[in-house]
Amino acid sequence: MLDKYKDYDRFYKIISNSINDHKISHAYMFEIDESINLDEFKKDIVEILLTNNGKDNLELLDLIELNNYPNVRYISPDGQFIKKDQIIEMQDDFSKESFDNKTKIYVIEEADKLHKVSANRLLKFLEEPTSDIIAIFITNNRYSVIDTIKSRCINISLKKKENIELNKESLEYKTLTIIEQNKEKSLYLLYELYNDEDITRDIVSDTFIKVSKIYIDLLNINSNIETSFYNINDLKEIEYDNNKELLIRKVDVINRYLDYLKVNLNIKTFIDEIIYGIYGGD
Repeated sequence: MLDKYKDYDRFYKIISNSINDHKISHAYMFEIDESINLDEFKKDIVEILLTNNGKDNLELLDLIELNNYPNVRYISPDGQFIKKDQIIEMQDDFSKESFDNKTKIYVIEEADKLHKVSANRLLKFLEEPTSDIIAIFITNNRYSVIDTIKSRCINISLKKKENIELNKESLEYKTLTIIEQNKEKSLYLLYELYNDEDITRDIVSDTFIKVSKIYIDLLNINSNIETSFYNINDLKEIEYDNNKELLIRKVDVINRYLDYLKVNLNIKTFIDEIIYGIYGGD
């Protein structure tokens, strides 16, 4: 099963060594992109860790595949967030004795949507780990995951470098420049930029997805990590505020309101929320 992910070098090496050395961590955070199917990946990693990448327990593998193994709990957002009640329910179940005295795993899908209250509820599980419980967090953006959770996990990115060309005439570049260099006037300048009847919600969504990717790469540079999306030389010319907390805030705010834009948020309100979220406080 693990061989399926041989192309993801860091993931393959870390998980292989953990299994071979019998040193599986109590918590992992995996950052994935659209090249990886979430439903397949979550089951694969559970199978790999619970069977030590073996195939000797076919009954267990069948139970995991059918989502019928009681020692595994998958938690996904209920609406926009993962809620405290979901975490409490999982913790209550996991506080009971395992029916087969084997390891339990809980998988938090879209971990960037953990509400702060939910994350705080999880902290005791992570701060006082037991040998029979493994936490798995899956996200498509590690920078939007609450730091107190992220810092207690082994963080592994399975994202592939995209090498997007940065076009200075593009909407995303103009949007980023307005946000970074015209803070006080950014709201009104963005109104003007997007005041075109040909600009649809889909175009706005695609543009801000790219803006978010640029910010993630700027965060990577800030953290001395290789860029994931754009060529580092293209990004060096961007004048931006390299405050790490503010960069994380920008990524978080953009991704949060992109979800609302997909539902029914109009473009003007979307821009309002982005700028207020970045510069106007919570």
